Amino acid sequence: MSSNILQWLGNGEVGESSKTMALTALGSPPRFARYPLDPADFNRCLKLIKSAPEVRGAFPAIRSLDSVWEKLIDHWDELQALFVEEVGWDWSKARSAPKTYDRMQELRAQADPDYAQMTKRAASPPMETPAPRPAALGINQPKETK
Repeated sequence: MSSNILQWLGNGEVGESSKTMALTALGSPPRFARYPLDPADFNRCLKLIKSAPEVRGAFPAIRSLDSVWEKLIDHWDELQALFVEEVGWDWSKARSAPKTYDRMQELRAQADPDYAQMTKRAASPPMETPAPRPAALGINQPKETK
């Protein structure tokens, strides 16, 4: 077992996706493999790898967890470079990483057809909202009597 990984699990900034990576690197993947959903999750994964570089050696095992992990690992260096360019290590340059988020979502949609359909529906124009009824606007309402 890696003492770096164990120390990180006990004292690091642990999220579900970084914990998935750590446990998989230790040879004990969790029952439910969680992948990073946003740049904050991704940052925790980067912090794990900085604390325990041997996790990179487990990328093939992490990649095999599911189709989303496969896509993320295949594009890890690209995502890391984008994140660091956008916000620096551990958010040192900015507090928001929209480009990294968008790229993560693109990769997730490529890997998961259900997610792709869900995001396509969410991106479609909203249905027209019906005009409020006169009663809701206070029109033709009886006046209060004193």
